[in-house]
Amino acid sequence: MPTCAKHIVAMNTLEMLFCPGANEARWAETQHLGGIYPGMGELGAGTGLTATAGYACELHLDSSTRGIFETILFSDPEDLPPGHRWVFALADAGVLLDLHSSPTFLMLPGRDVLHGTLYTGQGSGKDHIEHRAGGSALMNKLRMTGASSRAYERLHLAQESRTCST
Repeated sequence: MPTCAKHIVAMNTLEMLFCPGANEARWAETQHLGGIYPGMGELGAGTGLTATAGYACELHLDSSTRGIFETILFSDPEDLPPGHRWVFALADAGVLLDLHSSPTFLMLPGRDVLHGTLYTGQGSGKDHIEHRAGGSALMNKLRMTGASSRAYERLHLAQESRTCST
């Protein structure tokens, strides 16, 4: 199983354990796809996985389906020099999570929440240090949960071309 598929299984499993209703909603919205990878079923619920290493996730708003969570898992970072921290920001809530004590698992609304990781040093980023720690985010992208994904599935079942337009 590819590493990214293992991340998808891990995040779906954590959702099932800590917030089963959220995971059931993710699966209900994407079950017509059969999972991100063939044969994964409920352990592969979702339509998108993003994985990063080091600083690669500026503050942003996601385009996931309303009412479905984005599930994020961060790995344990290496030691950083004094004055440097790896921090995840939930800007709308004014919350900063120090990721130095990771692994960290969190869930946040998949839309309308400004979030991301910050530079490790000064706010300007001029003394930022790249590191090997990473994060993965599981989501239900709005474009893939609606009519375009259902059209894709019809084409796939008919074993025709796998491209479709919205």
